[in-house]
Amino acid sequence: MRPKIFVCYRRQPAGGHAGRIRDDLAKRFGEDQIFQDVTSLRAGAKYRAEIEGAIATASVFLVVIHQGWSSHHAADGTRALDHPDDFVRLEIRAALSAGVRTIPVLIQGARESELANLPSDIASLAERQSRELRDTSWSSDMKALSDEIATVVPTRLKRMLPIAAAVALVLMIAGAGFYRARHWPSHEPTTTTATTATTATTIAGTARTLETKNEPAPSLPDFGVPANVRALTGPLIGIDMLPGRIEWQSFETSTIDFAYVAFVPSKKEQFQVFWSDLRQHGIRRGAYLTFYPARDPIKQADTFVEAVRLLDDDLPPTVDLEATLLEKANLSPAEIGAKLRACLQRLEARTGRRPIIYTVRTAWRNEYGDFSMYPLWVARITKTAPLLPLPGNWTNWKIWQVALDTNVPALGVVDVDYFNGNRDAIDGFIAQSRVPH
Repeated sequence: MRPKIFVCYRRQPAGGHAGRIRDDLAKRFGEDQIFQDVTSLRAGAKYRAEIEGAIATASVFLVVIHQGWSSHHAADGTRALDHPDDFVRLEIRAALSAGVRTIPVLIQGARESELANLPSDIASLAERQSRELRDTSWSSDMKALSDEIATVVPTRLKRMLPIAAAVALVLMIAGAGFYRARHWPSHEPTTTTATTATTATTIAGTARTLETKNEPAPSLPDFGVPANVRALTGPLIGIDMLPGRIEWQSFETSTIDFAYVAFVPSKKEQFQVFWSDLRQHGIRRGAYLTFYPARDPIKQADTFVEAVRLLDDDLPPTVDLEATLLEKANLSPAEIGAKLRACLQRLEARTGRRPIIYTVRTAWRNEYGDFSMYPLWVARITKTAPLLPLPGNWTNWKIWQVALDTNVPALGVVDVDYFNGNRDAIDGFIAQSRVPH
């Protein structure tokens, strides 16, 4: 289950107070219920997609307001909140748009006047009732805030009681000799090994990242995606992950339809082993490269092509646009667009396949140019399908990333994806991606 309390703040100068808020809330609600970027994001996580997913499933969104918050300056000397891609602004906008209960939390003597003159897309933050945390009365102020949060987020004790009751019931039934395991229904034959059963259960239910209510259990593993969304996309479930080691003897390959693996130049040998294993076990495979705008785009494409030998039935290569890399490149959107196009065209020329672009809607800039001729892999971690508007000029998506960091036995930590179509459609897509050299 995703964290239900999101803490939005500026690391300077509010990082210390934000950490204190997080620690106090964790004592009452549990570590797993609090999202704070420095403690919740693992190394290598896709920052913006992870943030969007955490906000979309949150019940409470706390905005930590310090003295000078509204006038805080960016590196170029202008007001940070006036930048459309300022992370604090993006997070607040996402929370307000999603209808998450949003509470401004005043610290360091800040006043509600900090909420005046905000950009229009987050101006409604000023209408939200604030709460003050004073250093001189921190404990009582913090208790009052957490009491309010407890009206919408279960405390750790309340969440533990049903679990304890369920465990006691299972033990009682087992002791009487009537307990028998129930497995997720599947059209595929199932193995009887304990680890394989655990894997199938995790994929089908325990690893749910999106929550459903009153949904009938589908006959295929669904990773917790609502049935109405499944109807839009077809039955194909895939994963994307860093090159690792799958416990093949414990993994039921029929639980996934395709897999994308990251090409990391420093892990070339590990990639090759993993790449071969996917084919050996009959899994449709694809590879993606993380695009670095500040580096030579031709060299990036060439390094990828020389290491990743695509066969005719492999999925097309993907270029992964990460928000943090785009922002750190210190390039204009037009310059980033030109480099991206050069990388894509080089990949297409050398592989004979039209690449896919992976991006997050909030990371894409129309100034990059029109890239709608390339298939879109969109990251949007929500309870509903990635509805319009899509990034840029795209009118449809080919792959939708629906869940991040799902820990599955035998697989490890993976991201979960849906293909927009059935098995015939994915085979047709592979064929259509081929272009003349």
